[in-house]
Amino acid sequence: MLARLNGKSKKLLLIGISVIFLLVILILIWPVAAPFFFAVIFAYLLRPLINILLEKKICPGLAIFLIYALVFAVLALLLWLLIPPLLEQSHLLLVYIPDLFDQLLTRWFSLMNEMERISLPSSFMEGIDRLVLTIETMISDKISQTAMALPTLLKWLLYLLLAPVLSYYLLRDKGRIKRRLISWISAENRPEVLRLAGDIDHLLRQFIYGYLLVSLILAIITAAFLSAIGVNYALVLGLIMGIADLIPYFGPFLGAIPAILIALAEGPKLALIAAIGLLLIQQLEGLVITPLIMGDRIGMHPLTTIFSVMAGAYFWGVAGAVLAVPAAATLSLVIQYGYSRLVEYRENL
Repeated sequence: MLARLNGKSKKLLLIGISVIFLLVILILIWPVAAPFFFAVIFAYLLRPLINILLEKKICPGLAIFLIYALVFAVLALLLWLLIPPLLEQSHLLLVYIPDLFDQLLTRWFSLMNEMERISLPSSFMEGIDRLVLTIETMISDKISQTAMALPTLLKWLLYLLLAPVLSYYLLRDKGRIKRRLISWISAENRPEVLRLAGDIDHLLRQFIYGYLLVSLILAIITAAFLSAIGVNYALVLGLIMGIADLIPYFGPFLGAIPAILIALAEGPKLALIAAIGLLLIQQLEGLVITPLIMGDRIGMHPLTTIFSVMAGAYFWGVAGAVLAVPAAATLSLVIQYGYSRLVEYRENL
């Protein structure tokens, strides 16, 4: 079969095999490569800002320093304004969790007593009791896993702290790195490969900036709404909703659960108001905010998106669910490119 391929197709096949080989190597050395992965993301996010300064004839070192100073100043301002109330509400919420469970169980037993009065089948009641026990066990296990994951969390925090240092060298030498990577591509294939790389870069940039902005807006709206109707810990719950919204389709519903449970502990009426309000906010996000900011930038069918999210969550947890859509969209572009080249090759036979 290889004998039937022309020189260009053999080169493409070799490139594909090399990419797969590099991905396998990356997975095997992931603990070492993780800081560089975060550094690449950090540099990628800051590149447009640095390019603006470079266009004004500012030297790369000074441009990187100015952008770093700006970014860290903004982060410091946000931390100064938001971290104290966030820490306070987070501490109060952690302290309140045992009382929250007690209140929810009290309401649950009250509901069970009401259901027993209407003489529901005993098998149905036993099934409900088993379901409650299963949920309690799952929650207890998750809390234990979270406590045990603290060393891992500290390790990832170290990776994040290393990212700006490593990204400095990536940004400073990005021209040299870019020229070196381009030199590895044959002059014949260079225009098409650069076009494909440009399409992937455009897609990822719009996805990252668009989704982060949508999640930020959703977090602010959610926190303001929950605070307005009197739900406690609104700032923390809004942050949870914003982070959960990074997971397409499933995220907003998962992010709404803590807010509804806390509202339910204060009363069914408040829980109903919170549930209806959060549902309307999600509709606003899906019908207005996301189309206005994102448009049809990813261009993936909903079924493909849902499958990607489920597969990413299954193999890599929350991080996989968040990164599944841009990874699937990038893979789709590569497959489309490969398919077009295959069709072109068959037509030339």
